[in-house]
Amino acid sequence: MSKSRFSFYFPILYYIGEYLIIFLSTQLMLAYTHTKWTYVNYLFISFWFLISIGFKSHVVGRDIKKWNLIKSSLKKLFFFSGLMSILNLLFYKMEFYLLTIIIAAALFYFLMILYRLTVDSVLKNYRATGGNILKCLIIGNNNQVSQLYDEILKFPELGYRAGGLYTYNSKSKLDSVPHLGKFTDLDESVIKEFDRIFFSQKIKLKSQEKII
Repeated sequence: MSKSRFSFYFPILYYIGEYLIIFLSTQLMLAYTHTKWTYVNYLFISFWFLISIGFKSHVVGRDIKKWNLIKSSLKKLFFFSGLMSILNLLFYKMEFYLLTIIIAAALFYFLMILYRLTVDSVLKNYRATGGNILKCLIIGNNNQVSQLYDEILKFPELGYRAGGLYTYNSKSKLDSVPHLGKFTDLDESVIKEFDRIFFSQKIKLKSQEKII
């Protein structure tokens, strides 16, 4: 499938948001310490974006738990803090008051984690209302795929959508789930319209290989 507008624009918007957060936290610390913007601040921001892009921070899992999101954010923040401390010791040897370091780190950590949690909530609301959707092709006629279909309906904020189930090449169907036809009857062009394909492990191995 071609790259969606969301996939193109979201990373750009996400990193613009990160820039605003880091710019705000820097300005607040400059005001607190009565200092001016210097080249060190530019280095600070540049290193942050190198790490942030390296960690692919804009990739927020659809089903990630809040606590796991906080832990992944802290991992990146600790890595960044450690790297900046090493660079300072090796090249700059600037001295700071311990209280200033604690306040700066706490402010930056808080704002960045709050930002990522906010982005996660906005994405879930956006997906629940029909944005950033992944069309799912579900193949099978047993409880395994039926439960998957029910989960998709139960959690629209994850952004998965399915109109029902396809059987592989059988007319047998489940009464509780809409039956959309046989997978073997679908044209390749139709199959390519789906973003994700799920199939029951109870389908014959040769049939699974054909699906893949």
